[in-house]
Amino acid sequence: MIAILMATYNGGKYLKEQLDSIINQTATEWELFIHDDGSTDETEDIVLTYCRNNNKIHLLQDEQKHRGAMGSFMWLLAKVEAEYYMFSDQDDVWLPNKIELSLIQLKKVQVDSSTPILIHTDLCIVNSNLEIICDSMWKQSRMNNIVFQPEYLKASSMVAGCTMLFNNAAKSASLIYKHVGFMHDALIALAVYTKSGIISPIPNPTILYRQHEHNVVGFQLVKNIWLYRLKNFRLTLKRNFIYYRFSHKISRVYLHEYIWLKVKMKISQTRYS
Repeated sequence: MIAILMATYNGGKYLKEQLDSIINQTATEWELFIHDDGSTDETEDIVLTYCRNNNKIHLLQDEQKHRGAMGSFMWLLAKVEAEYYMFSDQDDVWLPNKIELSLIQLKKVQVDSSTPILIHTDLCIVNSNLEIICDSMWKQSRMNNIVFQPEYLKASSMVAGCTMLFNNAAKSASLIYKHVGFMHDALIALAVYTKSGIISPIPNPTILYRQHEHNVVGFQLVKNIWLYRLKNFRLTLKRNFIYYRFSHKISRVYLHEYIWLKVKMKISQTRYS
């Protein structure tokens, strides 16, 4: 029923904890499909051991190496057929009811199989030893009001791929844009929104989102976000330009609307804080 898609690359240090957290889920209607991106550590050996011991875990062979995170996830998504899909990083820990809660929510909002549906949740940020840094990424980022208004996806990526559950219709809507150069989670969320799909957030963390020195994408804990953005103005401007170009390709948002959405987001975040 559910295909869990995991991209790995030199993740041997934390991989066993993540695999065990998936195996120990309260919901059991899943299979795990792994793409390794040319690891040079023990990652592939760990995966093969789990594959031998559990017939629900599969390592898919790919002649092309070093696709990168986005490329690996989208390759898996195109390769695997299932009713529903989830993404998994190699270094996090899923809380035991992550799949169950997301599946219950999806079935609550599901209209029919042709409507794209995306469920996503909050995250608990932890350090490399799984010690809590903050118990809600949404609250820490002052995103609580914003994640419930999907139109803001045209101006900012608010959906973490490692918390997503989505259906086949959402997959079909997303694969059209698989060659658009941006992260897989933002692409899928924006594609679902553009196709008038359903995006339903769950305001509970379902994952221990591990932050360590080798994160490809991670959460940056900043005490004064405004001071940080002022000091890094050029970087902030560059990131916004990249996101705008990506968003325009999928949602056809224009620059004036993009800027207005960003302004409204900042006002909402300021009020929330």
